[in-house]
Amino acid sequence: MEWLNFIATEVHKPYWPLFHDGVQVENDKAREKLGRSFSLIEKRLGKGPWLMGEQFTVADAYLGTVLNWTRAGGIDLGKWPALKDYLARARKRPAVVAAMEAEGMIRKAG
Repeated sequence: MEWLNFIATEVHKPYWPLFHDGVQVENDKAREKLGRSFSLIEKRLGKGPWLMGEQFTVADAYLGTVLNWTRAGGIDLGKWPALKDYLARARKRPAVVAAMEAEGMIRKAG
């Protein structure tokens, strides 16, 4: 629950101006806030592949979703290599691939 609340308030919500014609100062503040949140998440990832360790949870699905928005939001995850690796792992999960195909985010394999 803690991760879900953090992602909702500290990661999901700050994207608002980036996707709703925010003025530049709002967009800059949103990217700064997201950067602080990304830094905190990166420190907390620890040695496990997922937020809670070895087990993929709904919080990982949510975080993967909002991390997918970084490119459209003008954010380079290269500043957070552990998060970049995390997103790459999440995108390889069969259910994530199926969801992205269904949403037209990627082409079906084959």
